[in-house]
Amino acid sequence: MPKAIIQPPHPDRQAREALGLTQGAMARLLRVRRSTIYRWDHGGGPSSYRQVLDLLTVLRELSPDHYQAYLQQTRNP
Repeated sequence: MPKAIIQPPHPDRQAREALGLTQGAMARLLRVRRSTIYRWDHGGGPSSYRQVLDLLTVLRELSPDHYQAYLQQTRNP
């Protein structure tokens, strides 16, 4: 029986996780279902998803306090 090949995480998933966001938190942030984020994490996302991840990365680097406040806002709409 052939051994299963373990795929490395998709770059979009790695970017989301590096931002400290769970699939659920990202879904709330973007106002989509968690299953949508799961699909996007596995390479099925639109190019705009990558743009959102890039934007969040820049925001986090510019001002960690504002980034955390923004995330808190999305958790408690």
